[in-house]
Amino acid sequence: MNTSELDDEVKRLEDEFFKLNQQFEINKKAMNISQEDMEQAINDITSGNIPKEVKEQFAASQEEAKREGQKRASQSSSANSEAKTSRPSRQGAMRI
Repeated sequence: MNTSELDDEVKRLEDEFFKLNQQFEINKKAMNISQEDMEQAINDITSGNIPKEVKEQFAASQEEAKREGQKRASQSSSANSEAKTSRPSRQGAMRI
């Protein structure tokens, strides 16, 4: 990847991260989760006080995110390979 492609990818990821943060804030408000609730959850997580159900759900969510990431990566790589292979041939060009 060249610098321009990397910059484009970073920009795309920043945009996606921004959208996810916005959705997270919307979901917190919809579920009436306060900042204190978030701090308590962080304290519970860092101290290891995580219920079994939460651990199981987290593992399932990680697997789903991993599959989605692999799906997106394969779509991106297949789109790139299609773009490279679908170039029109150059009439009268000589191969060396």
